[in-house]
Amino acid sequence: MITRRKLLLSLALPTLLYPAVSAAMAFGLTRTRRLKLHDTPGHVGLEYDEVTFPSADGRVELAGWLIPPCSSAGSDRPEGQRWAVLVHGYGAHRGDPQAGALGLARDLHREGFGVLTFDMRGCGTSAGRGSVGYYERYDVLGALDFLAGRGVDRANIGVIGFSLGGVVALTACAVDGVAGAVVADSAFSDLWAMVRANATGARRPLAPFHPGMDAFARWLYGIDLGQVSPASSVAASNVPVLIIHGEDDVMVPVSHARLISEAATSNGDASAARRPVEVWTVPGAGHVQSYHTQREEYVRRVSDFFARTLDRPVP
Repeated sequence: MITRRKLLLSLALPTLLYPAVSAAMAFGLTRTRRLKLHDTPGHVGLEYDEVTFPSADGRVELAGWLIPPCSSAGSDRPEGQRWAVLVHGYGAHRGDPQAGALGLARDLHREGFGVLTFDMRGCGTSAGRGSVGYYERYDVLGALDFLAGRGVDRANIGVIGFSLGGVVALTACAVDGVAGAVVADSAFSDLWAMVRANATGARRPLAPFHPGMDAFARWLYGIDLGQVSPASSVAASNVPVLIIHGEDDVMVPVSHARLISEAATSNGDASAARRPVEVWTVPGAGHVQSYHTQREEYVRRVSDFFARTLDRPVP
């Protein structure tokens, strides 16, 4: 015989379960791993300065490495120097070995670039908590503001992001004049598309909680998951973009690269057609492994892309 207490409990549990699970999933969106930095630019023969600067929303202080261009790079005047800002992926840090961040910094420095690489909020030694790309866009904008404050012309700054860093680079730099060009390596096209695609196998029972997760993310943390959409950002932008994606990427399928590219012209905007998104898919490369798989070609393509899209150095 079912007692009144058991009946009330059986009725209450489903009512309590949905918000509890939804809130827990929303909380999970703000969690990032803090991996320790073991290597520095000095380990690849580069001189650098430890720097800190605020995110553009003023919420967190970010830590980074500033690697000035060599004196023979074409200009001693900040406004005439070319710079690359490197943006790591989810749960990584400014020296991200998986993506080859320090090696790429060295190679770009040899090509005449100054390099700024930094820890996004909640990662490395930067303060704060993550937000799956929503607030991290302000970290990229803070890095660009930092260089601009040192006299660097924004038209001479190229941003290179890996995985979530590529997502953030595309959304942060969609407004004209923020940066000169963007390279996105292994970026997804839309956060909700990734969330739904991952609701398989053991995660399938969590799919009904997605609306609740969305609601709690907005309510508790002010995170609008719908705005983390590189495809939408690129569709409304004239900033030159190069998409790099490994054809063997199982974490973010290569189809996302094509979706971002197609979004640039799908709205029929003639101005977008003048700034087509370039795509390079790399055979045999997994997630953020294109630099390791074809290092020389990677550096050549990125350098050539920036040579065509960034303003030339002023003597």
